[in-house]
Formats: sequence, C-alpha cells, structure tokens
Amino acid sequence: MTYKWSISEQKISAALVTLLTEKEFEQLTIQDITETAGVSRATFYNHFSNKENMVEVISAKLLDDISVILIPDRKLGEPVISQALAYIKEHYSLVYSLIDHFPDIELTLKTFISDTILHSDIDLKQKVRNYYEMQEKFAIEIYITTIYSLIITWIKTGAKESPAEMAKTIKHPINQHR
Repeated sequence: MTYKWSISEQKISAALVTLLTEKEFEQLTIQDITETAGVSRATFYNHFSNKENMVEVISAKLLDDISVILIPDRKLGEPVISQALAYIKEHYSLVYSLIDHFPDIELTLKTFISDTILHSDIDLKQKVRNYYEMQEKFAIEIYITTIYSLIITWIKTGAKESPAEMAKTIKHPINQHR
C-alpha cells in the first residue's frame, strides 16, 4: 500500500505543478502556493516548514511510494517495475515538474535507483559479469546509469510508452544472460 496523500497535500502538489508552468520556483511565494491550492497558510505549515521543504517532502513521498511498490519483489521483475512506472505515469505532471525544475531531484532519483538495485535480490555481480566485459565496478555503474537514463528519458519525453513496455526495456540487458 502506498502512502495516503492528504487532500491538502494533493492540492498543494497540484498547485506547485500549476505554478511552475507560470513562474520559476524562486519567484513563488507561500501565498501563491496556498491561494492556488485553496488552503490556508496554517495548513501549508502543518505539512511543510518552507517551500524548499515542500519540494523535499513531496519528492521523498513519491520515492517512498515507489519503494512500497517494489518491496514485494526483491528480484525486481518486470511486473513490479511496470507497477512502479505506472505510479510515475499516474503522477506524471508532478514528477515531470520536479525533474524539470529541480536538478538535484535527478541525482536523488539516480541514488534511489542505485540503492534499490544494489539492495535487491538480483545477483547483479554475476549478471553484469556475463554481459559486460570489464571490471565489475564499472559494469555495475553502466547498468545502473542505463536504467536511470531510460527512466529519465521516458519521463522527459512525455512517458508515451506504456509502463509494461518500459519495464521490458529496462529489464532487457539483465535478462539476456540468466
């Protein structure tokens, strides 16, 4: 079960997406956010300490939700990856806005992907050793960076491919050498 976003959090997240199409983040005020969201300043401050914290908390909640989706399959099979990508697609406007306006989010996403893969039950060392003819540490980095690049490209180009199609693309190299 993913995190249950409160109505206020949903409204504030939607307001952030809307406002980022009109202004740069630095120009946004708490008043802009609360007026667009239709919530009080007190409600905003019940959830976030400031607008930078809002971005951090929203990003963390999205990644927490994706973690919850991935947990049941520690081998990260296509079905669970497809579910995680479906979640991203369901929250596409928010995810795209975060990635588009906050460069640090991309690094956070790459770290999340790396940690997820490295702490999974995939025998990654054996898989990459069979696929890439180079030192293991470089092969693992190439594999993780490839997955990250596929996901970022998918998001930045409108997430047009289905989550199932993307899951198959992501799993392709690792599945070639079972």
